[in-house]
Amino acid sequence: MKAKFRRSGGRTRGLKKRSKEDDQFFEMQLRRMLQGYLGM
Repeated sequence: MKAKFRRSGGRTRGLKKRSKEDDQFFEMQLRRMLQGYLGM
């Protein structure tokens, strides 16, 4: 349904802006991943 709307020239909304909580969660997950990779 949405694909048909876009093909006909309709515009859909983009993503919401990142919140401070989103940034903090990303940083925490990235640090955890890097610590696991580096064996720290």
